[in-house]
Amino acid sequence: MKIPSAHDLLGQVLRAASQGDGITQDDLRKRLIFEFDMYEGSAAAPSLEQILRFSRRALRVQRRLLEAKLVRESEGALHTTALGNAFLRDGCERIDEPSLARLAHMLPAQETLPLVQPQPVPPQPEEAEAESEFDVETLMAGVGLKYLRHREDLYTVAFDAELRTWKVQLWFANGWLRARAFVMRAPKSGLIRAQLLQAALRVSAISIPHFCIDDEDGLYLGLDERLENLNPDVLRSLIFALLGVAQNEYPRLFRMVTREDVLTSLEAAYKRSA
Repeated sequence: MKIPSAHDLLGQVLRAASQGDGITQDDLRKRLIFEFDMYEGSAAAPSLEQILRFSRRALRVQRRLLEAKLVRESEGALHTTALGNAFLRDGCERIDEPSLARLAHMLPAQETLPLVQPQPVPPQPEEAEAESEFDVETLMAGVGLKYLRHREDLYTVAFDAELRTWKVQLWFANGWLRARAFVMRAPKSGLIRAQLLQAALRVSAISIPHFCIDDEDGLYLGLDERLENLNPDVLRSLIFALLGVAQNEYPRLFRMVTREDVLTSLEAAYKRSA
């Protein structure tokens, strides 16, 4: 089956956020999954890889709506803004500068919202002021972990664990922290790939860190958090939550892919050298 497009997802997210008192992230995820039959055992029979890619696309759509000021988060729920309601009423199909500018001019002056340019999205005046107050260097220093800074908004924290070194990438941009750790390269096809993605999907359903797979078959474990919710203690907890799930799940996933006892040999060799 074909994965729903970003356009289809955009409309569903906006309509869900416009109803009643908005919609929580958990309820929105369930609504999208069942609306598009993107779950195991559904009549549409999506593959596990398609389900994972669908989840990643849905998250990107939500971020785009937040960046464009069509929705906002409040008290754990997603709500449409005045601009988002106008977007729905007008039947707009794309988030672009001309559409947002036209809708903004139709709103009362007190409801007019700052516009956002097409991707990549530069910070708007009040966003730039807010982000200038967010000091990533001070935040990272407060976490108390050794890190490597690659550029202004990208950092890496490395951990030497029992079986391997884990590198957690931290990307601070557009009001979000995006944390990712590379787990392994997934087989390109076959039963083992299906079993690996099934295992990853089940972990994602019960833990905050979630698995995703990129276009080059890289399996990653990651999580996302709004910058406004971060402080050194919260960031440290998020990093160790991601690391904990990675260390717990890696041996099982590794054995699943190799179909041999290589991991046991690696573990024995590590203990001999300790």
